[in-house]
Amino acid sequence: MKNIIYIIVLSVFSLKVNAAAYSTCGSNIQKWRTDYATLHLNSHTMPIGGVWDLKTREIINQWNNDGSKFEFRIAQDTDTTYNKTNGKTEIIIAKLSGSDGAFLGATYKRSVCFTGWVNVWGIVEADIVMNSNYPWTSAPYEGEADAYSFGLVMNHELGHALGLNHISIGLEPNTMYPNYPNGGPVGHYNQATPLADDRLGLRILYPKNSTVTDVAVSRYKKGTAFNNSVLNMSDQKVSSLLTGFPYKIEYTALNLGTQEENVTINFYISSNSYISHSDTYIGKETFNLRESDVKNGSHEFTVPTNLASRNYFIGYSINVDGDNTNNDFVSLADQVNINTL
Repeated sequence: MKNIIYIIVLSVFSLKVNAAAYSTCGSNIQKWRTDYATLHLNSHTMPIGGVWDLKTREIINQWNNDGSKFEFRIAQDTDTTYNKTNGKTEIIIAKLSGSDGAFLGATYKRSVCFTGWVNVWGIVEADIVMNSNYPWTSAPYEGEADAYSFGLVMNHELGHALGLNHISIGLEPNTMYPNYPNGGPVGHYNQATPLADDRLGLRILYPKNSTVTDVAVSRYKKGTAFNNSVLNMSDQKVSSLLTGFPYKIEYTALNLGTQEENVTINFYISSNSYISHSDTYIGKETFNLRESDVKNGSHEFTVPTNLASRNYFIGYSINVDGDNTNNDFVSLADQVNINTL
């Protein structure tokens, strides 16, 4: 896997918010001193209304709705290059070279840090470069492909521009993992969005007294975006199932909102990848998700005996009143074959 980011930070220390990491200058967090930053989108490499411009705006909007008081504002930049020291935060598609050439994207973040008779600190510029050495796609991430997901990489780089640093890969999906595809997308539509801990980190950096209700599910279970799977009772991955026999389905649920939620996940077997309540129901799990919680679990089920022999999708849905319904249902990436005895 390729590292996704090269980041320049002038401050020395790094601390963690939950699992989210940020830098400090003395006792101050290295973040924007205001509650907004203006991003200048390069219209030469990302024409206004084109796929890269629209995808960038989509991901910016995701970060702007995370429950923090910080806001990205958008302006246009019409030249053909960028400058790391002009005090203007720019986003551009350009060739990275030298030691940076292997990275998919780079955020050149410039901060000031002086402690003494007066304290001066904060981010003053953060230029994002999407490496034109690599092929890009605006399509949702669906596993290994011939091109890299522009949305997932932009999502990661914007996290750096906000003040978040890399964290070590763990057992939960996280946007700020250093390796592509980070924590992966969420929901049936494979939406690239800041994940649970990234949102909490940003709400701590830029606190706001507001309520956001948003729970989501993912087919990916940890930072390197391993797929959830169907397992036999010995916890071995299987792709062929028998009616009347017990199995387990792995699942991942994320609380992207600002408050604890009591959630129920319903599980289904479906003839297509669009999981709905009209599919064959195979049970549920109910539990609490605290703010920023991610639950990787498994649900035991028995394959109904009335199913015909054929290929099926297995998946799950989660919902809370007032929730975003675009990310609350998903099927596993791989179909299973079900046979009768």
